[in-house]
Amino acid sequence: MKKKVLALLTAFALIGSPSVFAQTDGSGEDDGNQSKVNIVMDNQYFNELGAPNLMFNSYTYVPLKAFAETLGAFIQDLGSSTVKIVKPNVNLIVSENKEINKTNDRFSITPFSAVAKGQTKTPHIYFAIDNAPLTKELYSRIVVLDPSKEEVSMTQLNVINTEKKGTDLVGIVTLDKISFDKSGNYTVQFLMKVKGNYIKVGQTLIKSN
Repeated sequence: MKKKVLALLTAFALIGSPSVFAQTDGSGEDDGNQSKVNIVMDNQYFNELGAPNLMFNSYTYVPLKAFAETLGAFIQDLGSSTVKIVKPNVNLIVSENKEINKTNDRFSITPFSAVAKGQTKTPHIYFAIDNAPLTKELYSRIVVLDPSKEEVSMTQLNVINTEKKGTDLVGIVTLDKISFDKSGNYTVQFLMKVKGNYIKVGQTLIKSN
């Protein structure tokens, strides 16, 4: 997706999605026709993005790069006042078994999405991704968070040159053993990085009860 942007829009993006709405924050801070607003999507507020969300002449503007990253997307500068928004499509399956057929290198998996509290498992994460960012060095990792959002596992994947190998990625990764000692949802996140910080591009849940 390519979009010509004016100088103003290199820092702010116009919101036009029906799933996103804006409301004034009631602070009364404004400058003529400009006022600060709250951005809400799926009951989540997006206000701490490094720059204020603004309502100006009935249009809502947000910091483009920061807002895109919260949605699991990347911003690529194509030059000539043009940026490209890249949103990877990520599918994750958690498996407790992995069997590889040595004849054709295919593997079979046994998916699971729930465990008994107190169990210890060695999860295998199958991933299928399309529309990954085009770059010479794509960094990826898989992180597991417990129900209190504490990290209990982190596995670094090999760096990939998607300019040579393409932007469709498929693989299976074996994590370290995880003890599911808490009740609630364990979150398996797939993170990517081109430059700067890692961005969460997909996730799935394992329920412990």
